[in-house]
Parts: sequence; C-alpha cells; structure tokens
Amino acid sequence: MNRRLMLRTYKLNGINEVQKKCYPLSEYRNKDVLEYISRKGLIKPESYGGKHQSSGTDITDINYLLFLRSKYPFDLQKVINEYPLVERKLFEYDYERAKTK
Repeated sequence: MNRRLMLRTYKLNGINEVQKKCYPLSEYRNKDVLEYISRKGLIKPESYGGKHQSSGTDITDINYLLFLRSKYPFDLQKVINEYPLVERKLFEYDYERAKTK
C-alpha cells in the first residue's frame, strides 16, 4: 500500500520523469494483480501460512519457520546456523502442539 501511495505522487499516477521510469500497475490493487496472475496461470506470490503475501522475511514468524521446515529444510538449517535461537521457537511450537494432543 505504501508503494502505491508513493507511485500516485508521480505524474498520471505512475510516470517518474526525473528517473525516466513508468509504473503501469500503480493503480492496481493486490486483488487486481492476484486476479491477473490467476487468469494468466502465473506463479502466485509466496504466503507463509496466512492470508497475506510476504513483504519480507521475519525469522521470528512461526509461519515462516514452519514453511521452511516443510518445504526447504536446508534453508531452515541455514537460518538456524545464523540465528540459533530460532530453533527454540520451533521447539516451543512443537511442545505446545504435543501438549494439546
């Protein structure tokens, strides 16, 4: 949304004459873009367990960690190697799930 607001400050809501760039999708909402992607059979943006698309990586987000664990375990191991306390978040999640079963 912030990006769309910034683009609307340009001439015709998407032409930056200083940088010689245009942004033809500046007036499209996320819903419009996702509909276009679906209609054309393109790859949808990643979603880490929620309804919202990713706007970056938050290594403390349990949905992101669970996504990595199920789809990209080697990448999860890279995150754990860099940020060892992340493994505790997964342990706590697994522990809480085991208690409720």
